[in-house]
Amino acid sequence: MQNGFTIEELRTIKQYYIIGNGRSGTTLLNFSLNNHSQVHCSPEFRFTIAFYKKYHQQYPIDKDALVSDLIRYLNAIYGRARTDNQIWFFNETKFIKALFALGDVNYVEVCKLLSLHLELQKVPPQNVHILVDKNPDYTPYAETLIRLFPETKFIITIRDYRAYVLSNLENQNNKIVNVVYFALLWRKFNQEALRLKAVYPKQVHLHPYETFLAAPKAQMQKLCTFLNIPYEGNLLAHNKKVKINPAQQADANRQVRFSKLSKPLNTSRVAAWQSRLSAKQIALSELISGSTGKALGYETTKNLSRWQKISMYAWHLPQIIVFYVTYYIFVKKYFSIPLAWRVWLIKWLGLNR
Repeated sequence: MQNGFTIEELRTIKQYYIIGNGRSGTTLLNFSLNNHSQVHCSPEFRFTIAFYKKYHQQYPIDKDALVSDLIRYLNAIYGRARTDNQIWFFNETKFIKALFALGDVNYVEVCKLLSLHLELQKVPPQNVHILVDKNPDYTPYAETLIRLFPETKFIITIRDYRAYVLSNLENQNNKIVNVVYFALLWRKFNQEALRLKAVYPKQVHLHPYETFLAAPKAQMQKLCTFLNIPYEGNLLAHNKKVKINPAQQADANRQVRFSKLSKPLNTSRVAAWQSRLSAKQIALSELISGSTGKALGYETTKNLSRWQKISMYAWHLPQIIVFYVTYYIFVKKYFSIPLAWRVWLIKWLGLNR
């Protein structure tokens, strides 16, 4: 496959997804699965949903138009580098060559072909039987993906909502530093995870971050069973293919993040929220996400009176309203916005999708 792909090869490759909240072990899982001999697990490229509205019903695909749209989209997000972290690289030249070498193609085949040209540190994937697309942003679009790939499967990463809030508050790249926003976002995504698991039990696997860190081999074996692939010992060597060159990193926060991924598993931050979040931040997180958290096995620590709950909701009502407006526009309906408008939003608001 390394010199090109046929339509028949593309059709036999299975397409699966990693979704759920970001900063919940999705990148760790991405690198772990890439150690499997049959799997190619790509990063957050967002192509499938970004171009779904325009191209999913088109057959044959207008290749010239698609390439033009893709280049415009990539230029807006990445510039000429075609990467934002020096670990993943989109081989645009080979993709375009492979696309035009094929006959008539549909959108599903284009999506697979593009994923096969996302290279981990510029090494082309080989002997791929399963493509896994890691995209937390796809969580609200899971059923759209099922329409494209009826037999697809979802690995949904789960993490304690208080740890998730802390991780985002300490992320220097985040423009939003707000407990309410992240607690509500966690609740939205994990309510969807629970719904998907109930509706599509054979196509959804919940992957708790804390359980994976506590028993990585057992959890990875369960995951391999779900994906119907043999377990391989190097799946636990997530740092095997990660080689960090700090001089190439664009910013200090990414250096820290990816340098941690190049090291063995670390359980030290599992309960860091207990000491690093304030009592008010914990109470607010539990007020917003506690009931959903309990459904996933995360117990609350605060006993709030009814009056305390009402007053906290009332005090934070403006933030709650802002969240639901921004969630509707920039998460739920964002990829329905015409591409030209999205490119403008990427350029002027600094969005990355």
